[in-house]
Amino acid sequence: MLTSRSIGWAMTAGAFVVAAGWGVYERSTRSKVEEDFQRACTSLAKTAKSLAETQKGRDLFQTQLSALQKDQEDLSRRFVESQLRHRSVEDSWLSDKSALLAQVDRLQDSLRRMESLLENEREGLQKEQSRRAQVEALLAAERDAGKEAASQWNRERLAAEELARRQAAEIQRANDSLRALQGDLNAAQTQLQRNQTAVQQLQNDLSRTLNERDAAAAASQQTGQALNLAVNDLHRREMDVVALQNAVGQLQRALGEARHETRQLERNNQDLARQVQQLTAQKQQLTQQIQQLNAQIKALTDQLNALKNPPRPAPPPPTVTPRLEAGKPQ
Repeated sequence: MLTSRSIGWAMTAGAFVVAAGWGVYERSTRSKVEEDFQRACTSLAKTAKSLAETQKGRDLFQTQLSALQKDQEDLSRRFVESQLRHRSVEDSWLSDKSALLAQVDRLQDSLRRMESLLENEREGLQKEQSRRAQVEALLAAERDAGKEAASQWNRERLAAEELARRQAAEIQRANDSLRALQGDLNAAQTQLQRNQTAVQQLQNDLSRTLNERDAAAAASQQTGQALNLAVNDLHRREMDVVALQNAVGQLQRALGEARHETRQLERNNQDLARQVQQLTAQKQQLTQQIQQLNAQIKALTDQLNALKNPPRPAPPPPTVTPRLEAGKPQ
């Protein structure tokens, strides 16, 4: 850097140049000296200007040098940071590579285990197929037995329903007979009440007639005949009453027998109803057994289909190999 001292030295040199010019002026002509002096002044002015420009350029260079030094420091710091990042990336890549290799080993072990399991599944499938053939044979036999039992149950149910219809018809006929006997009994009781009323009237008439006979002992023969006719009529009506009472007794005995038969038929009907309920329960049990057999058949079929078409294992994920850039360590 130029200082004021350097400028002083330059001015001193200029003074020496001027002194030299004056010496030349003394040795030569005045015009020559003037020309030399003019050239010396011009050269001095150029030198001063050059010195000023040189100082300005030196300052600019110093500024640029400082900027370059700062840029160099930034570049050094960035280079160090880049080296650190590169080492971190390299360490991460090495750890990822180790993890990927371990994962590949685990996947190979899993593949070997899957192959072993697949072989075991094949053997189990063969055993299951043989066992399924046996189960299908047993199910066919049980299905045939169930069909035979259902047919037997249907025949028994139809026979029980036919017997129940017959007994219901017999009960209906017995009820009709009972209602007819009840009507006859009601008519006989009504007739008996009427006859009893007539007997009571005849007894009243007889008492009145006897009183009249006692009062009029000298009644005429015609009155005696009428009295005899009335007495005979009374005896005949009493005999009719006895016959009606016997008929009522017979009707009551017949009604009792009819009621006994009705109770017997009702008990038989209840027995038939219980038998029908038992047969219905047996049918429900057979239906449940058939449904269970169908469910077992479906479950065995699903298992067989699952063994025939096992789910495929998922393919291992692709191993990712990081790309290495040129110039970086591997």
